[in-house]
Amino acid sequence: KSMYAVTDAAVQFDAGARIALDSMKRLGMNVDLSVFDVGEDAATWTPVLKDPTVREAVLCLGPFHRAAIEQLTRLAPTAHVVCPAPQSNKVLLGNPNVSKVLSGRPDQLQQLVRYVAAHNAKDNIILCSTELPSDKELREQIFRVLQEALVDQKGKLRDTVLVVRSAKRDIADVVAKLSGTQNNVVIAASEDIEYVTGLVRKLAGLTKDKRIVLYGLNSWTGIETLEAKDLEALKTRIPASTWIDHDDPRVQRFIREYRALYQNEPGDYAFLGFDVAFFYLTALHRFGPDFHMHFAEVTTEPLHMSFKL
Repeated sequence: KSMYAVTDAAVQFDAGARIALDSMKRLGMNVDLSVFDVGEDAATWTPVLKDPTVREAVLCLGPFHRAAIEQLTRLAPTAHVVCPAPQSNKVLLGNPNVSKVLSGRPDQLQQLVRYVAAHNAKDNIILCSTELPSDKELREQIFRVLQEALVDQKGKLRDTVLVVRSAKRDIADVVAKLSGTQNNVVIAASEDIEYVTGLVRKLAGLTKDKRIVLYGLNSWTGIETLEAKDLEALKTRIPASTWIDHDDPRVQRFIREYRALYQNEPGDYAFLGFDVAFFYLTALHRFGPDFHMHFAEVTTEPLHMSFKL
């Protein structure tokens, strides 16, 4: 019988964090740790968050729910609260004592666009999507940031990117703008499964005659209709907040320790628990209760994500 998904994530996060805690103990840090189950609704978490131990905490890793985080910041105003689960950036608004570790889509898009501007300004850049409202919003956001990023790039092919607005099954306009002599960089600002699948399949079939690199979105990792061979042919690149390199000796060591302790395989939330706990505990160990003022000075070697706060 499989465990409830939210419970499984929380259990893995806790297990990874405890391994980080053991590492910090070996570095000489003494931690007074309390673990609370806050549940999934206000009726459950409200009495828990009113516990004196919570209200006097210096650092809170979690809770995962935005409403619970907002309530915790009111009940424990001196604690720094870490949001470890994917959340909108709105969780930070008005909450100076809250930090968020997983980048949202706006942050990912900005990094993707800046990467394109820095590495592909001399290429034939094509920005495409459907006219669906959600795709249109994505396309306009990428276009705006990309235009700004290209201003300072020397030797760029042109001052503006080529924009293609397509119907869901219409890839012809994108193909028409491909160059036979230049490197082609296609940025697909779409999450529509039908459009993305058709675009990838069509462009992959043209790679024998044209040089094409495709940039996509993180949500594509969940599109099962995309063929790996097509994505590889297009040297597809997508933004990601995390990545586990199983050839990294540190990752291999963590997996062995996790297996030995818990007789189970670590998932993404186990790695997240370790990286988050190790970073914030390192900050607390080095700088004391005012650690949140020194994030830029904290350097750790995370297993699957980087911190730039």
